[in-house]
Amino acid sequence: MKALIFLPLLLIFIPLGLGIVLFLSLVGKNAAKDEWEGEVVDKTHNTKDEDHNRVSHFYTLVIKTSKGEERKIAVMADAYTRAKVGDKYKKVKGKLNPEKIVVLFFVLMSGAILGGCQPKIEENPQVTGDNVQKVAKVGKCKPEDVTIEGYGDKGKRLPNCFVEYPGEPSREDKSYYVVDDVCGQFTKEFIQNALGKPIVKTEPPQFDGLFNCRYFLDDKNDHVLLVFEYLKIANQKKGNEEMGRRTEESDKIPMRNMLVWQENGLLNSIFLVLGDDKFISINRSSESKLTTDELIGFAANIAKEIKDYK
Repeated sequence: MKALIFLPLLLIFIPLGLGIVLFLSLVGKNAAKDEWEGEVVDKTHNTKDEDHNRVSHFYTLVIKTSKGEERKIAVMADAYTRAKVGDKYKKVKGKLNPEKIVVLFFVLMSGAILGGCQPKIEENPQVTGDNVQKVAKVGKCKPEDVTIEGYGDKGKRLPNCFVEYPGEPSREDKSYYVVDDVCGQFTKEFIQNALGKPIVKTEPPQFDGLFNCRYFLDDKNDHVLLVFEYLKIANQKKGNEEMGRRTEESDKIPMRNMLVWQENGLLNSIFLVLGDDKFISINRSSESKLTTDELIGFAANIAKEIKDYK
């Protein structure tokens, strides 16, 4: 009698189970064949209310590949917390999951004069508490019009070494707008002046569709990363707070901003807000020797120069 009852159930669930196994097998094989390399452009954290007052958390890294494709990779909470915008990942054929790329950069020092700026290193005292440290500054750049690739009109180099790109005639106001060529506008000399430390080289984004620039302080991987994004700052605030991080606005930075603090008390990133859906984030590499005060001071110096821009 029991056999007669369970036989129909077996006839239903055995094929269903086999079908699921076959489907997962095919998905795994297709994923294993996939091969790409890309850079993290965003991170998302979603929650779902379950039964018995339980909440499930879903962490995703949004990666733009070198071919311009977008991949969304589900990760565990610890990997999500460690990942930063600008991190590079590589998916190798035969493996199911992508791996983070760790690269050491070896740079040859150069004393060439760049674009009309005078790269003479001047020693200027900077007071921090009871300590006085010497910082490297380029000094003023020569104000002049500069040719910019892809633009018919010339840009304008300012005495602070920042480059204003040609305005768009369709704009109704006269405000200057920061554009997505981070390395082109925030020049090596401009960043060196703002940071007060020598910059040995810059590195533009390696893939199309990304808007960032790395500024290296040594010949290895100590660098600061500036990322330009058209994303809602409210979503950045919400996402970080959902991860247990604390956000605040600093009165030391003379423009709208947001500091993001990790649960362990470390400063994760700084956002300089140009609009509700436009910002520049400032991050430091895991190998960086910059202190929290130095990073905030760096952001404040940049803000002084671009606070009236949009």
